[in-house]
Amino acid sequence: MLQFAANITDRFTLGVNDVLFAEIIYGAVVQKMFDFNDNMDATSLKMAILHTPYLKQATRTDRALNYVINSTMLDPNYSGARLNAKKIVILMTDGASDFPALTKEAAQKVKERGLSIIAVGIANANIDELKNMASTVDDVFKADTFDDLKKIAEKVTQRTCDKISC
Repeated sequence: MLQFAANITDRFTLGVNDVLFAEIIYGAVVQKMFDFNDNMDATSLKMAILHTPYLKQATRTDRALNYVINSTMLDPNYSGARLNAKKIVILMTDGASDFPALTKEAAQKVKERGLSIIAVGIANANIDELKNMASTVDDVFKADTFDDLKKIAEKVTQRTCDKISC
């Protein structure tokens, strides 16, 4: 999963006037790994992604989505997020959320704030839940195994590109 996430960044030009990435991880709790202004070059971004721990806990997808809009993550004064930049959440999950109704509600709030959600499910991810979270059905991707992520990498990257006109 980490290599998949790192590979997605290859297609984009990084920089304050180009594309920026931030990362959070979630299980029972949400942890911010880095902000938009933390990794401004491809090497440091990939290293940060590849050193992300895997949380083998609960699947509180609702908390992760709420974190995106309720924390300082999108605040330019704290995170390096830009006010007028298009914002896309690439949500990756390998299971069903613990509270599907709360997850659906949180995803709706994220979309109401103007963010797009691309949902990537791996293995036991629930396809109906992915559809509920994603901005459109075209924003839903599923891989049967972690190894199968490489089969959908270009499609996810292209969909992200389509949303930001790269």
